[in-house]
Amino acid sequence: MSNLPLTAPLRTPQPAPSHLLFQIGTDSIATIGCVVQPSISIGRADEATGYKPVIDLQPYHATEKGVSRQHMEILVVEGYVFVQDLGARNGTKMNGVPMAPNQRQPLFDGDVFHLGTLQVIVWFVEG
Repeated sequence: MSNLPLTAPLRTPQPAPSHLLFQIGTDSIATIGCVVQPSISIGRADEATGYKPVIDLQPYHATEKGVSRQHMEILVVEGYVFVQDLGARNGTKMNGVPMAPNQRQPLFDGDVFHLGTLQVIVWFVEG
């Protein structure tokens, strides 16, 4: 029997959809939609510096739930969609597995993220 650690199988990147829908929270669920663009920042706004991510989670108790200002980013590279943790203090889990900071991973329809303790599900939408 091998002593090698178990790892998740590699997933083939998926073509970028036209839109993404973000389902936020587990108790009272909210949704935010956006047109797919080359870079979609996800985090919480900071009035002091004027920083505002494309997907602002501040209205969903982001500070209390451990969401960083610049927490996660969705990228479209050569027509395929990826996601990466931006070195967030409280980390990001993708489908229950901690993400290594600043390492792109393919994004898929229905992937479940925990930014700190805030749950966000990403859905692909065409049209």
